[in-house]
Amino acid sequence: MTSPVLASRSETDARRRRGSTRAQLPFLLSCAVVAVIVALIEPAVQRDPWYVAAMAVVVVGSVLAAVIARSRIPSAVLIVVPALDLLAVAAIRHATAASLPAAALLVIFPLLWLVFGFPSGGVPVAVAGALVITLFPLMREGGLPRTADGWADLVGGLLLTALLVGAAAQAAAMLR
Repeated sequence: MTSPVLASRSETDARRRRGSTRAQLPFLLSCAVVAVIVALIEPAVQRDPWYVAAMAVVVVGSVLAAVIARSRIPSAVLIVVPALDLLAVAAIRHATAASLPAAALLVIFPLLWLVFGFPSGGVPVAVAGALVITLFPLMREGGLPRTADGWADLVGGLLLTALLVGAAAQAAAMLR
């Protein structure tokens, strides 16, 4: 007879495996849309090494999600995929901020996956990812914002993302 803890763990494992491609596919397709738009309206962005690396991370994360979903690797390892996605969003958002600010909405997919798919560890990873996304421009540009717009983007982006994570975490908790 299987213990209730092991049964619960195997149900969670099965649910995560089934949901991994459903969670990653919209993100992958959205990144493809961003890539096409960038190629059409601002091809110079395609030469940004951070942008290229971010798109490569999206592809690698998508392959990783598919491999883990079909393997015996514990499904908890899947948390790496939306974490990688958040790193990719940081670079994509920064590279496309001037020409395609809507690319910042890519953050929604990995944040929701983290909060709903990983009840105990997802929220801290989502918060850390939000910090990375917010602080990435500072790292690339080597300093604090010099304008009011820069500060508004820094503080507002962090607060809005934190509120999104908090609201999603609360909704996920209510569904459990």
